[in-house]
Amino acid sequence: MDIKDKALVVDDTTDGNKRTVTIKNSTGDGEPTKLGHVFNYLPQGIIDKSVTGLGGTTLELDCERDSIVVEPLKHTAESKSKKPSFNNGYQIFFFGAIQKKKQETQGLLSTKNFEISDSTRDRFVKYLDTCKKNKQPIKITCVSDQLVFLYVYLKEIEGTNFNEFHLLLDEIDSMQEQSSFRNVMHNCLKIYKEHPKEKRSLLSATISKFHDPDLKHELHTKIQYKDQVKTNLDLLETKNVEKRTIETIIDLIKGEDDKKILVAYNYLMGISNIIKELETVSVSKDDIAILHSSSKKKPIDGYEKSEIIDNSLPNKINFITAAYFNGFDLEDDAHVIIAVDVKVRSLAISAKTVYQICGRLRKGAASIKVIGNFEYISYQQYNYNELETAFPILEKFISTCKDAIDSKITYMKDFGIALSKWMVNANDNYESIIAESDTGLEISYIKIDNVLVQKETYAALKSVKKYENELNTYFIIDQTENYKDEAVKKEIETSAQILELVKELCTNEKIKEVKEKIKYSGKIAKETIRMYELAKGCNFLIEEKVLAKIKSILKMDKWAKELRYLNYHIQFHSFITADKDLTYNNQLSLFFKSSKTHTTAEFDDKIKKIVSQLSNFTKRENRNIKKAVKNVSGSSTFIKSLLRVSYKIDKNKRCKKVNSLNPFDIIDLKKQLNLKLRN
Repeated sequence: MDIKDKALVVDDTTDGNKRTVTIKNSTGDGEPTKLGHVFNYLPQGIIDKSVTGLGGTTLELDCERDSIVVEPLKHTAESKSKKPSFNNGYQIFFFGAIQKKKQETQGLLSTKNFEISDSTRDRFVKYLDTCKKNKQPIKITCVSDQLVFLYVYLKEIEGTNFNEFHLLLDEIDSMQEQSSFRNVMHNCLKIYKEHPKEKRSLLSATISKFHDPDLKHELHTKIQYKDQVKTNLDLLETKNVEKRTIETIIDLIKGEDDKKILVAYNYLMGISNIIKELETVSVSKDDIAILHSSSKKKPIDGYEKSEIIDNSLPNKINFITAAYFNGFDLEDDAHVIIAVDVKVRSLAISAKTVYQICGRLRKGAASIKVIGNFEYISYQQYNYNELETAFPILEKFISTCKDAIDSKITYMKDFGIALSKWMVNANDNYESIIAESDTGLEISYIKIDNVLVQKETYAALKSVKKYENELNTYFIIDQTENYKDEAVKKEIETSAQILELVKELCTNEKIKEVKEKIKYSGKIAKETIRMYELAKGCNFLIEEKVLAKIKSILKMDKWAKELRYLNYHIQFHSFITADKDLTYNNQLSLFFKSSKTHTTAEFDDKIKKIVSQLSNFTKRENRNIKKAVKNVSGSSTFIKSLLRVSYKIDKNKRCKKVNSLNPFDIIDLKKQLNLKLRN
C-alpha cells in the first residue's frame, strides 16, 4: 500500500489507468502537506504532482527501497547527494564523475568503451559497503546525460542489479522540451521503458502529453491539493522585450528592498545586450551573475558561468537560461522577471515553463513579472497524425543513411554521416523526430512530444489574451499592462532621435558609429540608417537630397508613414531600377511612357499588371529584390512610393494621371533617363 496517512487524503479515485489523489493543503501541524506525509512510496508510472515543491524526489530518496533518481540538471543531481535524506538520514551517491571515451562509430555516438575514474569506482564500492553496514537502501542520483553509463556500469558491478532499483525520471517535462537538442533524453526514456513496469516513475508538476505508444497504458496518477494554490503575477506586454527587461531591472534596483533579482532570459545575446546597458547606469559587474548550460564554456562578456550556492542565488542580479528553468531549489525570496518573445525562438516559452521557473523559489517570489511580446507569426504546424504518417518515409531515409555510412566510398560515408547528424539535430526550419541510440537512428516519440508542445506554445503566444488565459491556470494575474500609450510617446521621441542621427549623417561619414548609437533603438531608426546606406550606394539617387527629404519628413505629423513610403521608394530603385543587367529595370517607364489620363479602375488595373509582371520577373531573384516588389504590391502603396499623381474629374469619373516617376525629388534624372515620362 503506497498511502501512508489516509487522514490527509480527501479523495482517491481510479478510472482505468488514471488515478486522481486529492490531498489536504496542510497537515495537522499546519505545515504544507508534502508527498512524504501522504505516501510511503511514489506510485509507479506517470505522476502529475500539479504543484512544484511537493517533495517528489525527497520522498523517493527517503523511502525504503533502492532508488535511482535522474535529474535534467547536474547541479540538482549533485546537490541532492550532499545531504542525507530528509527523514531517515540515508546517504546518497551522486554518479557524476565520468570520463567518457567518445567513440565515433559510423557517425553516431557510441556508449561502448567508456571509462569511469578509479576514484569514482572506489567511492561507489565504499558507498555500497556503507549501505550494507547501515542497512539502508541504495540511493543514487545522476544527470540524464549519464543514465546510459550508469545503466551499463551497474550491470558490471557484483551485487547490484539495475532492474531491482526504482527508476525515477524527475522533471520529465524538461526532458520532453529539451529533447530536440539533447538526444540523450530519448535514450533515457528508452531505458525507462525497458525497466520493470512496477519499478519506474515519471514525475513533474507540468507534464505534457506523451505520444509514445509504449506509454499508452502506463498508470497515470494526478496528485492535487484540495484547494488550488496560486501565486500573483504581473503581465507586461511590450514590443521591445529586451528594453522593457532593462527598465524593469533598473526599477527594481532603485526600489527600497535589497532582495535579489532572478531574470529568466533564454537568449545569451539578449543577456549580453542587457548587461551592457546595465553597466552604463553604474551597475557593478560584481552584482551580476549568469547561470547557463555547462556546454557554454567561454565567458560571456567577461562573465564566467556561475552556480547555485547552498540553494541561494550567487549575486544581486542573476540571469538564467533554460538549463535552470526547473530541477533545482532556491531559498531566496527574489524578484522574478521572465522574458517571453514570440519572435525569438528560444524565448517562445509556455505558461507551464513560467510556472516551473517561479516554482524554483520554495519560499515564494517577492514579485513576478512576465514581460512578453505577443502576436501571430507564421510557423510550421504539424499534428501527430502527420508525423505518424511520415514514419515509414523517414525509416527509408534512416536505411539510406546506414547504407551510405557503411559504404566503402568515402563520399557516400561522409554524406551519410552529415545527413544522419542533420536528421538527429534538426535545423532552423524543421524539428527532428529522430534520435540516435546504441543501435543507430530511430524514431523518437519524446521529440514528437516536443514538436507538439511547441505548436501549443506558439498558439498561446498569438495574443496577450490567449497567453493570459494559459497563465490563469497557475497564477492570479494582478495586472496586465501594455505600453501602447507610452509607445506613442516613444515614437515622438524616436522622431527627434532619428532627426539628430540624420543631422549627424550629414557631417559624419562613419556609419558604424551612428549604428552603434541606435543598437537598442526601434525598427524605424535602424531602417532610416539603412535608407541612407542604400541611397549612398545608388549612383542616381542624390545623397544630399535623400538626407534633406528624411529631415523634412521627420518634422511632419504623420512622419512614420511617410518615412515608410520613402523607404520603399529607395529600396525599389536601389534593387531594381539601378540594376541595368535586369530585364525589368525600366518597367515603370514602359507602363507609364506618357502622361495619359486613366480612370481610377484603369489605373489600379495597370498597377496590378505591373506588380504581377514584376513578381514574375523577380520570383527567382534574391530576397531584397523580391521584398522590394512585395513592399509596393498594393495600389495605394505603389502610388505613394513610386509615382506623383494628379487627380481630376473627367465625364463624371474620377481620373488619375502620372506627372512624375520621381515623387520625392531624390532621383538624378540625367543619370536615369528611363524614369523620364515620354510624351
